[in-house]
Amino acid sequence: MNRRTHNGRLIGCTMLLLTGGEAMAHDAKPAPADPIVVNGRRQIGETQPLRHFDAEELRAMGITSIKDMMQRLGAQLKGADGANPVFAINGRRPLDDEEVQSLPFDAIQSFDLLPQEAASAMGYPPNQPVMNFTTKAKFQGFEAMANGQTSTDGGGGTGDGRFAMTRLRGKKRLTLTATLLQQSELRQDRRSIRPDPSLPYDRIGNVTGADGGEIDPQLSALAGSPVTIAAVPLDPDARQTLAAYLPGANQPHVTDPGAYRNLQPRQSTMKIAGFFSQPISDRTTAALSLSIERQRSWALQGLGTASLLVPAGNSSSPFASDILLNRYLDEVPALTQNGSIWTLHAGLGLIGGFSGWNWSLRLNHDRKRSQTDSDLGFDMANVQDAILLGGDAFSPFSAGQIGAAIRDRARSTITTNDAQLILNGQFLTLPAGPVAVTTTFNAQRSSSDSLSRAFPDANVVLGRSQGGSSLAATIPIASAADNVLPFLGRLSVDLSGGVNAVSRYGPLYTAHASLVWTPVKRVQLLATLKRAETAPTLDQLGAPRIATPNMPFVDLVSGESLFVTSVYGGNPDLSPERRRTLTLTANIQPLRTDAFRASLIYEDATIHDQSATISVLTPAIAAAFPDRFLRDAAGQLTTVDLRPVNLYRERQRTVKATLSFSGEVGSKPEKPPEGQPPSMTYLYASLTPALRLEDRLSLSPGTTPLDLLDGDNIVASGGRPRWDVQGDMGLYRNGIGMFVQSVWHSGSRARSMIDTADLRFASLGTTSVTVYADMERLLPKAGWAKKLMIDASIRNIANARPAVRDRLGDTPISQQPAYLDPLGRVVSLRLFKRF
Repeated sequence: MNRRTHNGRLIGCTMLLLTGGEAMAHDAKPAPADPIVVNGRRQIGETQPLRHFDAEELRAMGITSIKDMMQRLGAQLKGADGANPVFAINGRRPLDDEEVQSLPFDAIQSFDLLPQEAASAMGYPPNQPVMNFTTKAKFQGFEAMANGQTSTDGGGGTGDGRFAMTRLRGKKRLTLTATLLQQSELRQDRRSIRPDPSLPYDRIGNVTGADGGEIDPQLSALAGSPVTIAAVPLDPDARQTLAAYLPGANQPHVTDPGAYRNLQPRQSTMKIAGFFSQPISDRTTAALSLSIERQRSWALQGLGTASLLVPAGNSSSPFASDILLNRYLDEVPALTQNGSIWTLHAGLGLIGGFSGWNWSLRLNHDRKRSQTDSDLGFDMANVQDAILLGGDAFSPFSAGQIGAAIRDRARSTITTNDAQLILNGQFLTLPAGPVAVTTTFNAQRSSSDSLSRAFPDANVVLGRSQGGSSLAATIPIASAADNVLPFLGRLSVDLSGGVNAVSRYGPLYTAHASLVWTPVKRVQLLATLKRAETAPTLDQLGAPRIATPNMPFVDLVSGESLFVTSVYGGNPDLSPERRRTLTLTANIQPLRTDAFRASLIYEDATIHDQSATISVLTPAIAAAFPDRFLRDAAGQLTTVDLRPVNLYRERQRTVKATLSFSGEVGSKPEKPPEGQPPSMTYLYASLTPALRLEDRLSLSPGTTPLDLLDGDNIVASGGRPRWDVQGDMGLYRNGIGMFVQSVWHSGSRARSMIDTADLRFASLGTTSVTVYADMERLLPKAGWAKKLMIDASIRNIANARPAVRDRLGDTPISQQPAYLDPLGRVVSLRLFKRF
């Protein structure tokens, strides 16, 4: 069965479920939407929500999944430092991500976005905002989703499907899900990408001097200047004549290898997951989560290459000196890289309460096994021996002459077992209110076993044990409602501290202090100081070393943009990260409505020994990490080591503002007849500009700090943009909605004294539009339209791509737009059906 037929049958089966599955749903009617009564604010602290959405508002925005919510609300869901949010269900921390990701949105009664200080009350790091979902008391249903997308430039299409079943009865829940994703490959020849003329390789061949210098003094005399590279003549009978190389002197053949290299791999992912929770007593609920996922990928990595020594005196060579023949090997298949990843997760949780305290115990087992097979080249020993014995160097090689592919196999297995106990409740009651306390105890044992054929000296077996505890408390100081220091309004302090003993690194400490002040009803001010020490992950330490040939890279030392062999993997010598962050926040509701909100956040962060991957070579980076970059005898960069390193110190200062409106507009409609959905017009709009005031990085002690906002950089995408702006707008009316998102990043610079290394990265703005229709609202009498949502979207409407120019106005080879964004404009269609 070919891939198109397989994908067509998959989509066809899913369409059948979407349009004809009503017969399966006789008993799948949602129960009345009575919410579980949970005092989420008291559990999480007295901080007011930043945003509140009920079920109708979520439906109005066309939200059917957590992914939709992250897109629709965008920057509002991130912390001041860009940290992603964490989750809560009914005011408590979920057992694992699967409990949240598999939660159907039909089962959600309301959603609250809580500020960052609420996270510590559930044992999360205190720098992340919290997404809290309140579920309905009763719910039962099925849901199916089918989605297809493709690039308007052609290639790179993706199709995915999902089927889920959920039954919810108070604290009892069963969810089963199955997902499948198929991603098509995208080859380089589908895009407008010019080949690299600096590469010496070609299908016919180019000759160079054996020592990287002049090929032959006689050829240089004929050309009138030194000749260091020459194209092999197309006519086989002329290749023994020196004059035949004169037309190609310093003008080598250039082969476009685009048909043999992928910009996007072919990939398939399948996942099956289940979640079950069941009360085992009046106060205790048990939960079980299981999932297994398999991912496979395949990619072309370009043609193999060979540089063969042709000695002087060889009958096929007209040169008086030894030369190198540089060829692409199109007689054999292109180089490939295949990968597979198996992931297993099992989680067991117990949640309960006693004497006014809540507790939860979580036990998790995770296992990840990965394998990557990479072609690095071909064994050319037989061909080289034949040339040294006098064979014709310039004739095409037979597949029998070329030896087997040189293949690297890298394997890695990471196993983690952990346990966490969380206790939270009211420790005592002060005049201004109760003191909420959260205590967390954790223990973990993990191991990593990795090996690589190409780097046997890098094979490593790591084991780690860690354990620790933390304590968090919310202390009310003033409360106008309780007539305690009423002139202060409402004032409280959040404090937390913890220690985690990690094998090899010793004790690592965290501390957090936050002052939360509400001087008047619609104004909230927060000041937060955090310190955290974090050990690198086992993946960062022990991932297998993998070499990938023919990867684009920017060498700003020489001013070259070229293709190299990139080495990825773990670094067992990484140190723990130390971070200090001061955050000042103001949340304001300037109008007499919750619909309009404004926030202003200032953040000052200092980071020591952060683990980072450097993807560009500059003079400063070359001086700090000289052993990470290898050059050949001619001084050209050939291999770069992109494993993570520790960066000594970085100072960041950022200001971010958010203006948002979310709510019904127009006159309030009359209550609809029973059984009919309400008629409403809902508007959502937000604008979030962020300004980086400072971003200075010292690569190592004693070095001059790099100004990442003014021409210094450590990644191929250039320096950090000073401005990031995101604007979102959604409008929904009686079954039809539209969501528009625009993102703009200001330009940046990579400064250099070399013309070809002085790069300017233009500002980039993209706009995406999604149009969705609630078919049940549009066609209430059509049975097939019941609970069917259809949306179509265009991502990057203008097909805008990054634009990079050097001082001469040219675009470096490795910075061509299609390299930086292979897909460009993407169109998609999604069908979502609930039963």
